Amino acid sequence: MHQTRQVGGPETPGEGHVLVCNGTQWEPVLQWDTATGRTLMRIAEDSTTCDADYIGAMRYADDCIEVCSADGWASLCGTGGGGSGDNTPNAFDFTDVTGAALGTAIPSNIVMIYGINTPSDVLIGGDGSPEYRLCSDSGCSTVAQNWGSTLSTITNGQYIQIRTTSSSYGLTTRTVNPVVIGTVSANWTVTTLDGYRYDFENNSLSGFSVAGGGWGVVPTGAFEGTYTAISSNAGQQNSTSDLNLTLTLSAPMTITFYSKVSSEACCDFLRFYIDGTQRGSWSGNSAWAPRSYTVTAGTHTFKWSYIKDGSSNSGSDTAWIDLVTLAP
Repeated sequence: MHQTRQVGGPETPGEGHVLVCNGTQWEPVLQWDTATGRTLMRIAEDSTTCDADYIGAMRYADDCIEVCSADGWASLCGTGGGGSGDNTPNAFDFTDVTGAALGTAIPSNIVMIYGINTPSDVLIGGDGSPEYRLCSDSGCSTVAQNWGSTLSTITNGQYIQIRTTSSSYGLTTRTVNPVVIGTVSANWTVTTLDGYRYDFENNSLSGFSVAGGGWGVVPTGAFEGTYTAISSNAGQQNSTSDLNLTLTLSAPMTITFYSKVSSEACCDFLRFYIDGTQRGSWSGNSAWAPRSYTVTAGTHTFKWSYIKDGSSNSGSDTAWIDLVTLAP
């Protein structure tokens, strides 16, 4: 049962009240300025919204009274009167990911943190250089703190999202372990799809072998990222530089790579072989372009050769390879 009572009016500034009977007497729960219509205090109809229209609203959340202020929901628990702060949130969890792309930054689902009435520390560790960000809404359209891994704090009702870089190898799991908020922790795993990825971003030819004039890695002119593989026999007449990759595939896959060449169009070539059979040949001056070929399950050797004859040089006299991937 409730009753409203208004004092004053538009001509005479005053106050309006909503009163609720507690069984013995009337208690005010809502107050407004009758001249401006501005609410001074009210119970929030929407327990998640806190904006300029809701300043002064109150809500009951997680055993605590909170008030909407210009800075968001502010807890009245543990802020005086002998109260104590609680920085232990309710349990939270991130959904594990399977079938992730190789060597890619993979984001988690977005999780709301609740059950605390004082800011809680956020810590993150694990594989793949994990990071987190804090948001004000479930879609992270408003970011309170952008991606990073340093110690920070989260408040009740904020949202957290984490991410890590997946492995460059197929069917490999990386674990973010742990994500700690206050005294509660969670783990998150990211497992790649079957396949391989080589982007040379570790500044090495790890996984490959070389022959002849050899190949190297340089930090300029890459198709993706910073580093790219490059032939090493520029200016060496009647020479060949071979880059080899041998893999055992569990299923039929497609190999894709990006290549670029700057050479004597008639006579110096970048050639690609699968198990000794030539599958592609390029010369002259060509920009980065993707090349794709299907292969069966089993063991295969892939070879990239920059082959020079005994005549003159042209262009950079070089071939480049970048972002080699194999996937079903």
